[in-house]
Amino acid sequence: LGAVGLSRETVTALQEMKDRGLLLNKVTYGAVVNACAYGKDMAAARRVMEEMRSSGVMPDAVEYSNLLHGYKRLNATEECLACFDEMLFYGVKPSTRTYDGVLGALAAAERWQVFRMYLDRMQKEGVRLSAITYGWAVRGAERAQDWGEVLSLFRALQADHYHPTASTCHAALKASLALNDLDTAVAAMTTLLREGWTMGRTVYATLQLRLLVGGDLGTLRKLMLEAEKEMPSTAAAAP
Repeated sequence: LGAVGLSRETVTALQEMKDRGLLLNKVTYGAVVNACAYGKDMAAARRVMEEMRSSGVMPDAVEYSNLLHGYKRLNATEECLACFDEMLFYGVKPSTRTYDGVLGALAAAERWQVFRMYLDRMQKEGVRLSAITYGWAVRGAERAQDWGEVLSLFRALQADHYHPTASTCHAALKASLALNDLDTAVAAMTTLLREGWTMGRTVYATLQLRLLVGGDLGTLRKLMLEAEKEMPSTAAAAP
């Protein structure tokens, strides 16, 4: 029941367990909190969390992650931030998933300055960024036209062995052309070609021209061969 978000049924099952005098442990309470949060019944999730705590079973990052993601689904950004602060107040150490909850809410609300504050905190604490967090961070940096940050995040994403998405590659390509970082531009372009993702012919032609002017004919030939292999029409259309 908990895994599919049947909050009402899960709360009823919890009450039946209590009526029978069965022992309720962290797994039991956690499943109910998850069901309520997944079903967007945050009031019920909160009540179960309080009951859990009052019974001597302390919520940890798992339960708080479920709450945070529940608030994120409802676009309840302020509640999400308050929940994160509450988690810290009780001494619960944030995890990748808890940060994903609060950062996802901030990204959806396009509150990029606050997003940056939480991202900085996450990195200082040494919490591993997820692939989706990198995607949100790149989008925020792109909106701010902070091209250096876009490239820094793109390289960090690759260093963490995540596969970049189409939007991340497009942002990295835009940033690398703005900063004349042709090596990164070629890497982003090659990924786009190999994945068969949409790529603007103007951007492709711009990169070709930069390589030609820079005298990097070897890289230019490799790029053209890759384009011909993966997207013949694009290669043929380029000057």
